[in-house]
Amino acid sequence: MEYVDNSLDDAENLYKRKDKSYKRNIKIKISIGANPYTVVIEDNCNGMDRRQLTRLIQNVGESMKHSRFTNGQFGFGIHAFRAAAKHMRIVSRARKKIQTLVLDINRDSMDFTAPRVLQSITDTSNLKSGTQVFISDFDNAWSEGLDVSEIVNEIQFHFGGMLERKNLSIVVQDAGKSIHCKAFNYKSVEGKKIKKKMKIECNNETHKVEVNIWVSPVAIENQGCYFVAQGRRIHEIHEIKSFMKCSVARWSVWSHPNIVGYIEVGAIVEPVITRDEFRRTHNRSALYRAIVSNIEPLLLGEIEKVNKRRRVLEMGRLGNILSKCFNVAVKKEKDRNKGLSNYLDQMKGKRATGSGKRKLPEEWTNQNLEKPEEDNEGNPENAEKPENAENPEDPNNPADPNNPENEENKPEDDVKEPEAKRKKRETKLDKLKRVNSKFRMVFVNDLKDTHGKMQRSLLLGEEMLVNVSHPDFMERIHTNRGGSKLTITERLCSYIANISANSYKCAIINREQDGLTKYSENQNLLFEEILDLEFSMESSLRKYLPAIQKEVAGGRGPSLKRKKIKKEPVAVV
Repeated sequence: MEYVDNSLDDAENLYKRKDKSYKRNIKIKISIGANPYTVVIEDNCNGMDRRQLTRLIQNVGESMKHSRFTNGQFGFGIHAFRAAAKHMRIVSRARKKIQTLVLDINRDSMDFTAPRVLQSITDTSNLKSGTQVFISDFDNAWSEGLDVSEIVNEIQFHFGGMLERKNLSIVVQDAGKSIHCKAFNYKSVEGKKIKKKMKIECNNETHKVEVNIWVSPVAIENQGCYFVAQGRRIHEIHEIKSFMKCSVARWSVWSHPNIVGYIEVGAIVEPVITRDEFRRTHNRSALYRAIVSNIEPLLLGEIEKVNKRRRVLEMGRLGNILSKCFNVAVKKEKDRNKGLSNYLDQMKGKRATGSGKRKLPEEWTNQNLEKPEEDNEGNPENAEKPENAENPEDPNNPADPNNPENEENKPEDDVKEPEAKRKKRETKLDKLKRVNSKFRMVFVNDLKDTHGKMQRSLLLGEEMLVNVSHPDFMERIHTNRGGSKLTITERLCSYIANISANSYKCAIINREQDGLTKYSENQNLLFEEILDLEFSMESSLRKYLPAIQKEVAGGRGPSLKRKKIKKEPVAVV
């Protein structure tokens, strides 16, 4: 990618922007050889003279490319081969030059030789002006990745915007096949197109930003929504961490599988050296604010239309209850990740505070009342009981209203106040409804990945989508004979717990910077975390299963039970 990028930079002065075409045919060819593995990147652009070749070894880290339309600016890209191979040879002929120069660089040598004139012309018989880069002696770990199809995919990914230019050809070949790189055809995307040109004022300058985003009714394979700078893709928008911190819609929009397109940022921002982020500047903040305020609301509206077509039902309040249970399990999982508790302690704590057990009054917890005192005969039944302190039938109890001594102390006009109504006991469902719901569980009728394969569930933004048309779901769902009444079983609860836990963990790992690397030393930790989340979710669903079934049966409204029919006596024959 580095050397293809250098070739494109070399041809930039031949590009006519108004016509979106090069002045002459620009050809870039990547050839893969085997036994031993070699890679040759060849172009017919402007080429390099002796002074430019000498700078490659004398001025490492300095680049002569200062045009805002070129990518190279650090001077390190030419030495990228050092990460994968031992030797590189550069053969180049500048325009209007007779001599062809060659420069050899050995990764294992600290000595650099100056460019020399190439004596043999057999290797460059077709080279009028341009450059050939020969990379050889690959490390074993890199030679396995020298596949034509993979290289084509990388070129189409990184340079998709530039492949749309006229008179440009990029070919990747080996001994068996040759593939022309092509840009993705956005015209083939059906659906709503959001095309907008924004002018952003910043630091007394006006910058143009072009937005081309399509909302497709179906998911599109190997495509997403990207930031693009001068035709070169920077990264998928949802992978740019600085932007996602400013975004309001976040993953629910920018990682939606039905969103494809790009935002051409032009020169308002500058990529970092790794080209996966933008430098932190005032221009970057202005760009992000413009996208969030002008583009995100439009996308949200279109995505909501797509989601409504895919969404079948939320099963009324059932979806809310399942969402609450899922959020309880997620909160416990976060506490485990922070080291605040572990799974066993959480489960023991839940059982220790079992619902339905009333707490003892505070006066009962006195130490001298914990154990009944025995009388002289050793019979504990004759000992004083704490209940006798408030026994209304005890005539010696001064608090007894039947005690005649209390009549003298009562005023004549004393009116007995009505007893306060007993506070209604809070049910499990009431407690569950107090849980803050960040994630929402939504049931959909159609859920497929980019390959068209049916999925069981998917965490999209903050919505857990559960596919009710999947055979595994249909097998575990039960209804009455008429099909109108849904029955939630423990088997279905276990299924929902399992698929939601796996989808949640998969999405969170993809969003985190470390990803799967934090499990590289202990792979069992990942499976333990998934199992803990599954069982925690399943335990929560089992706990509220009666409440869930009650909501399905009609909630707290009128009972749906059939009236009992009085049976008449029947004679037995």
